Amino acid sequence: MGEKWDIAMAALYLVSDAGNYINGTTLVVDGGLWLSRPRHLPKEAVKQLSRVVETRSRNAPVGIPKSKL
Repeated sequence: MGEKWDIAMAALYLVSDAGNYINGTTLVVDGGLWLSRPRHLPKEAVKQLSRVVETRSRNAPVGIPKSKL
C-alpha cells in the first residue's frame, strides 16, 4: 500500500524543473497496481470517490513527510 510520501514526491516532481514539460496527462501513483488489475468503475463512482479523497485530504493535518532514506 502506498503512503502519503509517495503522493508528495509525485507532486514535488510535477512542480519542480524536472516536471517542467509535463502537462495534459494523468499521473497514476499506485506502485503499478493499476497495471496488474485495472478497475472499470462507472463515472459517477469515480466522482464520488474523488470527493471522498478530496475531503479527507483537506481535513488531514499538514506536515513535512518523513524521509524514506
